[in-house]
Amino acid sequence: MISSDPEDALASFAIRSVGADHVVWASDFPHPDAHFPDAVDVFLASTRADGLTDDDLQRVLWDTPARFYRLADRFTPSMRA
Repeated sequence: MISSDPEDALASFAIRSVGADHVVWASDFPHPDAHFPDAVDVFLASTRADGLTDDDLQRVLWDTPARFYRLADRFTPSMRA
């Protein structure tokens, strides 16, 4: 397990190193010094600035966790908006 802050380049490094199919993202909410409510926006801005694609981010934020927790069968594509 690797942990980093939303703006930390370690997240982009991990995604490039092991692939977006092996990385999931989570916030630190409700930890008192969490970046909430902007953690997702900070993560997206940082990883996009590092050159990751929207496809990579789709896999990290939805596809990989859904597969890991076996949620994909419970939700239809129209519910993933």
